[in-house]
Amino acid sequence: SNPEVRRKARDAFVRCGKDLEPKLTSCGQTLQQMLVGHTQALRPMLQAGATSAAESCMEYMKALAQKGSPSRLHPMSYKATCRRSGVWRQDWNQALSEPIGRA
Repeated sequence: SNPEVRRKARDAFVRCGKDLEPKLTSCGQTLQQMLVGHTQALRPMLQAGATSAAESCMEYMKALAQKGSPSRLHPMSYKATCRRSGVWRQDWNQALSEPIGRA
């Protein structure tokens, strides 16, 4: 009968949930421990990359403003890039964050 099938399905679902809960909890704890380990390993590399990016960003931007430079940016292009969150004809976000990716 239909109500009987529903009851049996509900009971089976509840049993599965009770069986899965400790396994999922254990799996979640293991995953969290792994992430903590990886975070601790990545932190020094990211800090070194951020330091490198901070040191190179001024040189990158100076090259865009320097007269006679092949990469010199017209003032209106500079303005357009700033108004578009760093992306217009070239992606400043990518260029300025590249040292972090190399770390």
